[in-house]
Amino acid sequence: MEHQTNSFIVNTGTNLMTHELGHQWFGDKVTCGSWQDIWLNEGFAQWLADMFYTEKIDSANYKSNVKADLLYVVSQPGGTVWVDDTTNSNRIFDTRLTYDKGAFLVRMLRWTLGDSIFFNGINSYLTDPKLTYGFARTADLQRNLHKASGQNLNYFFKQWFYGQGYPSFTVKWKDSSNHKLYFTVTQKTSMPSSVKFFKVLLPVRVSNGKKSAIITLQCTHNNQGFIVENPGFVTKTVVIDPDNYIISKNN
Repeated sequence: MEHQTNSFIVNTGTNLMTHELGHQWFGDKVTCGSWQDIWLNEGFAQWLADMFYTEKIDSANYKSNVKADLLYVVSQPGGTVWVDDTTNSNRIFDTRLTYDKGAFLVRMLRWTLGDSIFFNGINSYLTDPKLTYGFARTADLQRNLHKASGQNLNYFFKQWFYGQGYPSFTVKWKDSSNHKLYFTVTQKTSMPSSVKFFKVLLPVRVSNGKKSAIITLQCTHNNQGFIVENPGFVTKTVVIDPDNYIISKNN
């Protein structure tokens, strides 16, 4: 239990300790203003424990932790991070949606905004005089991220927070003799009745077997074409989202 200044834990596992200590900021210093927004507590604490902690401290388990979270999130086709039934405690504290998908929302926000803007925005959120030692809704987080980035993130929260499901990407590519790489990106969504298309920054890794490079494709519509500069070698293979920054499946 993450009481302010004093966490009670049932074991000394690093994941549990990191999660509960994370609540000193996300959950105690700023507390969700509704059970609908419980991910502001649990999603952030889960991200700190499963992703950020392993990334910085326990790197041997970093990729496996991220992958495990992703596989659990996409193990079912639907479900929102937004809690649609606040009378049901099992729905409020749903591990797949509130904790793991909530943590991936934080991960995707960081990827979308970049580290500098993301962490400035989070610091602004935690020190916002309207929120500190008080209550926040998801719109308050979005407002602070907008302030830090200047970006309108309505699309992001509409598709990932309120929306259900995930995309599956297909990438067709060609390396041309004119030093250009050609890509066509299509996607299908697991719950098209909720989200027909996910707007994302899609990373792809191109490689010739010895050298590799990450190319980011800004996907704004389906069947989208891209022409980019060849990274300095002839591409032999392409891997979609190799570091699992995006909630997706069956790419």
